[in-house]
Amino acid sequence: MLKRSTSVTALIACLATFSNGCSLLFVTPLHSTKGNLTPNEGCTDSQFAPVVDGIVTALEVLRTIYAFAAPDSAYRNSALSRPADITLGLAFVGLYGGSMIYGISATGECRRYHERGFDDDDDEPARTPRPRGPVAPPPVVPPSAPRSLPPPFGIEPAPPPTTPAAPAPAPAKPALPAAPSVPQRADPDE
Repeated sequence: MLKRSTSVTALIACLATFSNGCSLLFVTPLHSTKGNLTPNEGCTDSQFAPVVDGIVTALEVLRTIYAFAAPDSAYRNSALSRPADITLGLAFVGLYGGSMIYGISATGECRRYHERGFDDDDDEPARTPRPRGPVAPPPVVPPSAPRSLPPPFGIEPAPPPTTPAAPAPAPAKPALPAAPSVPQRADPDE
């Protein structure tokens, strides 16, 4: 019986040592403390730790489902009883699942911080931050307005194309003088 209690103690000590989620250990949040509003620019934006936590959570869920479905006879010669195995499984699902949620939240906040244009070297934005709220659509340019881009550096712009001048109108013919108005005479043949 001493052997069983020693192995259970060793198993619990091993699990207690390595039971922290990857995100809880390796993800550095944007704001290290609640009162500190200065961003930690060395925050973690890699999703690797939350992905590992998600994989371990999924495996723990499967292991716990197996422990629920297994008969008590499957645990006859094991170091853990079935209820202890189920309890440990649920505890690890909670631990690694919580670590995964924390990691996704912290790395997402760090990514949004860097996408807004803040570099690791300074506190000034590298580009204009996105406006919050609705944005007015760009003005509509009528199709008749010519669009031109500036020429690339070092290239002289081409002169604007010349359109051939319209031919000069032909000289107008002089108007014929109007005939004098004469009353119509009656025709004798009729």
